[in-house]
Amino acid sequence: MKYTIEMECEQVDAILVQTLKDQYLSLRYDLDLRLANDESLVWGVFDKDKDADCVKIQSHIDAIAKVLSYYMAAEDYKEWKHDEKTKIL
Repeated sequence: MKYTIEMECEQVDAILVQTLKDQYLSLRYDLDLRLANDESLVWGVFDKDKDADCVKIQSHIDAIAKVLSYYMAAEDYKEWKHDEKTKIL
């Protein structure tokens, strides 16, 4: 079965932004666990070495924040990055 849908650019952007925000929060959670030596991340996200893993996770977090700054309206991005839950590191 195949479906074709038509979407406005703004709809695609909204889906992309929400997906990136979710990924950002997930990586922030992983970084917090890794920094706290949480045993659930014993193998790491990108690397077994804790320090190398934290650097790579932070690099991905920074990249996602950069992409979000492009796709979000300036005022929305400013508000989002200062939100306590998503505060940019």
